[in-house]
Amino acid sequence: MKDNRKKIILGICSLMILGMISIACEDSYEQHLEYIENGEIIYPTKVNNLKSLTGNNRVKIVGTLKNAFNVKKVVVTWGALEEEKQTYEYVRSEEEIDTLNLIVDNLGENVYTLQVFTMDGKNNTSLKTTIVERIYGSIYAENLIPRDVISIEIKTEDLVVLTFKSQDDSRLTRHTNIVYYNTSGEEVSKTISEEEDTISLDSIDVNSALTYRTYYVPTADDFEGNKTAIDSFPSPWKELTLPDEFENVLNK
Repeated sequence: MKDNRKKIILGICSLMILGMISIACEDSYEQHLEYIENGEIIYPTKVNNLKSLTGNNRVKIVGTLKNAFNVKKVVVTWGALEEEKQTYEYVRSEEEIDTLNLIVDNLGENVYTLQVFTMDGKNNTSLKTTIVERIYGSIYAENLIPRDVISIEIKTEDLVVLTFKSQDDSRLTRHTNIVYYNTSGEEVSKTISEEEDTISLDSIDVNSALTYRTYYVPTADDFEGNKTAIDSFPSPWKELTLPDEFENVLNK
């Protein structure tokens, strides 16, 4: 009697287990059918070799796309808001690898985490690539100081020679722009590079105003000599007063 009860219980358990297996298999099959009907998810090609170059309220993003047959757009985001996104149309070239040069503008002075991804024609998105960059602007520029002038030498009534302090570390210093008026009353603009110290201002009206400013980059070139900034920033203008007599004036 007991053996019969055991057999009945075992039979019921077996039927329950088979039923559960059948339901599980049916659910799995339905999910598989749904996957096949919807099609395999294919991610668009992602952007590789990402790097950034800082600028004046903007940033340049450089990257590569390889065999990006299904890519239609490239998107850069730096926040959750709609206005914190820029979208770029992408047209594939005949080359295997395309280089992207994207300018993101209208950025305030801050440190940004930028995410770059691609989209295909069905708005499927690729994996995201992330890069962090500091952006500079007017606050940075207002704190720049023009190169020191250590000597003003009047050679003749209309020839002045300026000597600037040498730049021992000129990795961030760029050219200096000098503006003066000639003897005909015309404005003249001259430039001296960061590697030069002396410049001659010919046909200068020594009684007129003479102003200058120096340009800087916020980040130095990398170890391979590649630029890390796309913009240079001018310092505020500084006015020089020429001496009344023909003599050297030293800035001690």
